[in-house]
Amino acid sequence: MLVGDTIITSVHVLFDESIPERSADYFRELDEATVKVDPEERRVSDFDWLVNQHHMEDGLLYKTTRVVVRKGLIVGFRSLISGGREMIEDKTPIHIADLQTMTEELSRRLHSKSGLHDGGSSGDSSKVVTAAGPTQPGTEPEQSSGKSMSPRAEPETGKRVRIPRVLTNVASLGEIHSVGADVVQYLGMADAVWLTDVVASYREPETFLESQQCAESKEWRKARALERKALDERDVMDVVPTPTGVKPIKSRYVYKRKHNKDGSIKKYKARLVALGYGQVAGVDVFNTFAPVVKGITVRLLLALSLILSVHVHVSNAFCYADIAGDVYMEPPPDFRLPIGHCFKLRKALYGLRSSPRSWWKHLNKFIKTLHFQPYVLEPCLYYRQYKGVLMILTIYVDDIIIACANLEYVIEVKKQFCSRFDMSDMGELEHFLNVRVTRTAGSIKLDQTVYTQKVLNKHVDFLEPRGKTRKSPLPADAADQLAQLDSDVTLEQQQYLDNFPYRSLIGAVLYLSMNTRADISYAVGCLSRFSSKPTLASCGLLVYLMQYLRGTVSKGITFSGRSFDMHIFTDSDWAGDVLTRRSTTGYVVFAAGGPITWQSKLQTTVSTSSMQAEYQAIYAGMQELVWLRGVMAELGLPFCEPTPFFLDSQSAEDLALNPVYHKRSKHIEIKYHWVREHVDPEGELRTAQLIHVRTGDQSADIYTKALNGPTFVEHRERNLGERRKASTEVAEDNRRKRRR
Repeated sequence: MLVGDTIITSVHVLFDESIPERSADYFRELDEATVKVDPEERRVSDFDWLVNQHHMEDGLLYKTTRVVVRKGLIVGFRSLISGGREMIEDKTPIHIADLQTMTEELSRRLHSKSGLHDGGSSGDSSKVVTAAGPTQPGTEPEQSSGKSMSPRAEPETGKRVRIPRVLTNVASLGEIHSVGADVVQYLGMADAVWLTDVVASYREPETFLESQQCAESKEWRKARALERKALDERDVMDVVPTPTGVKPIKSRYVYKRKHNKDGSIKKYKARLVALGYGQVAGVDVFNTFAPVVKGITVRLLLALSLILSVHVHVSNAFCYADIAGDVYMEPPPDFRLPIGHCFKLRKALYGLRSSPRSWWKHLNKFIKTLHFQPYVLEPCLYYRQYKGVLMILTIYVDDIIIACANLEYVIEVKKQFCSRFDMSDMGELEHFLNVRVTRTAGSIKLDQTVYTQKVLNKHVDFLEPRGKTRKSPLPADAADQLAQLDSDVTLEQQQYLDNFPYRSLIGAVLYLSMNTRADISYAVGCLSRFSSKPTLASCGLLVYLMQYLRGTVSKGITFSGRSFDMHIFTDSDWAGDVLTRRSTTGYVVFAAGGPITWQSKLQTTVSTSSMQAEYQAIYAGMQELVWLRGVMAELGLPFCEPTPFFLDSQSAEDLALNPVYHKRSKHIEIKYHWVREHVDPEGELRTAQLIHVRTGDQSADIYTKALNGPTFVEHRERNLGERRKASTEVAEDNRRKRRR
């Protein structure tokens, strides 16, 4: 708050401080003062990022526990960190401005000490914010010298200060460690209790004001300047008078840190986006569909690159495609337009509902001019035969992967892209969509170590006890636990359920299970069924899963060897879901020693027998196999022989190979009998060859039930490519065991 020419930096009480005595002169001066506030309303959610952050005051380390509104002011509560332990929450509220200033000051000190930050202070990071709004830009609070002063020591400034006093009840607080005398010792301790939680998972600003007030305001300011320059160079929008009757859509900046594959910050990006949620489908926009490459296709491409010794490079090309129709947009806060004016877009911006399709059409047209042709089964996968050499190109929005055995041809294609687009050449593929790619002479590993660690750090407070790990994603009795519905829930338990970030965690682990963590697919499938209404059991098991990830954070998929050797396993767990009695389908397709696609999914109907459940699993796996063989044929690598198809149900195998009528199978839907055309050894298609395996060798077993102990470890090693086993070896082992 600005009182006359004086800034009040704090108006709160601490247990070790006292406020000045009541003074008629003081309150009269306060009543006569004019308080200036920013017209923008501030909410508690704007300061949620302070929760669980640490700060220092008078040599003591504190942790912010919550942010609330009290008597019209946004305040926070905190607890003391003593002896490596967090004390109980102090009941005295602290003005949010003080918490923000002290938190950012500690952040700058730690960044400077650890080399993560240049140590400079942000120009706008010390603004005082109340529930009504922050101070006007350009007004910064005076910094206290830290000396003990009387409120009347400097009457000419009119400044209200606090008087430190000696602690009188130290015994009730436990041992207090003051680290003000030894900063180096404190920084070492902070690395353990704070740096991992804050620096490694430091959240990006959500609003323009946050970007100005955070410790990295200088970097975000530079990022916004680069974005404005790019918009100007591409002639994206014009300043025009706002047409009568038109309500321009709003805009904002999206702030993002770009990371290297080791997690270090590569650059800061501020993207200006239009808030396209205000556009009405069928009125403002029509067709908005835009395809992207499947994760399966990327893994297939990497597996092929290992076998064929192909160079795989990635680039990031960004431009703005032409936009259809008239779109008017309000400027963001750092643009100054005349009153009654707005932007009229000439190019498509991120955020518009039509932008993805406009960009895809624009990029697709350019790629075809380079003599690349899209595949029928994968429209975002392109091929080109150049001087007898196959070149493959795939796109995911504005990320482009190019694969070719001849590096010179790859460089030539990149030059053509650079001449048309503002493109960043990332070189050899190392990082793609939060997936780290590590290539050696004989293998390729895909993992999401950095992403997993960020998720764990973000939700560390819900994953107690800290450091606890598990040996499997779910306990053996997980299905029975999930079947126990909450009945008499106490108030404390209900508050826990309301505050637990269930959907956020499910979304994070779902992304992991779809890309590199096949070993958690079954657990994610079970727990995601409770997203709309989590139970105490599902929350507990989700914590169990996160603790398993904590102990296996570096796990990922490995492709190895010089043989492609594509084969598939399918399995089912009959009536495994206790609540619905439906079965779970599981399948995994291996190539180059690692999995390229997998699935764990609850079947849509109740099966009357294990044979029916297994038969439906064969159908699901066959769909995936037919698509993969089709893509390989379009790549010019068709299969001459049927693909080995492993299953552990003799009855399902007999039903697929022998189309006989039986009273126990006559009710099975017609679509499932489609598999017979593909497994018939004398038929025209001959897509797959069914091979029976023992349950112990059934690699898809991990997708149908909660496994534990050595069995789980063995299947995990196989399903992550850590232990390669050729299809011929699997078939021979089972033939030998059956003869015994």
